[in-house]
Amino acid sequence: MSDTTERLEVTEIERPMTCEEAADLLRVHPRTIKRMAGRGELPGHFRFGRWFFYPSELDSWMRMELDCSRHPCR
Repeated sequence: MSDTTERLEVTEIERPMTCEEAADLLRVHPRTIKRMAGRGELPGHFRFGRWFFYPSELDSWMRMELDCSRHPCR
């Protein structure tokens, strides 16, 4: 491999969180997590009869919510 060829980094696959783990992260009740995800207010994935959440998506969502609260859109 030459120096000019870019190297691809091998990254670890992100493990999805359960509803309970997401609730712990956001410090709310698991039912609140399910309700918010069901309404599309929170990024989540419903597969195999369960909700799953990716930490990176929840982190981005939290950062976006913080930015919106500082700068009212109305």
